Amino acid sequence: MNDKPKLDLTKTPPLPVDRASLVAQRKLASKPTLNDLVEEIHLQLYEDQTYQDLLWAVVDSQAVEGSLGEDDSAAARLIRQQAKKIGSRVQNEKLHSIVIALRLVMRRYDESRKQRRRMMAGERVPDDNGNE
Repeated sequence: MNDKPKLDLTKTPPLPVDRASLVAQRKLASKPTLNDLVEEIHLQLYEDQTYQDLLWAVVDSQAVEGSLGEDDSAAARLIRQQAKKIGSRVQNEKLHSIVIALRLVMRRYDESRKQRRRMMAGERVPDDNGNE
């Protein structure tokens, strides 16, 4: 014996009429993460020579400021300056948080200092432990 109520498919709710209505009923709001916002600014600054100079080094002796960490901080300052110009919420973030996000963004493009340090002629080479 089946005591379940019968499903009335004629009372199925309609789909939202447009994209705005669809987005309005989304269960979880999707806001860009700090990493996403830093990536957007990184792409805006990418062709700036000063910015690229700060990202180029893979060892301290190549760094503009003499240290990879200092170059990362200087690049983060440029990101924060750009954020102020465009009104991004990145302008209110701590410098260290921007540095961490920038490092993650660089890994998204296989362009982190560590990734590039392990390349020869555009190809990844294993480290002393055989790791790529």
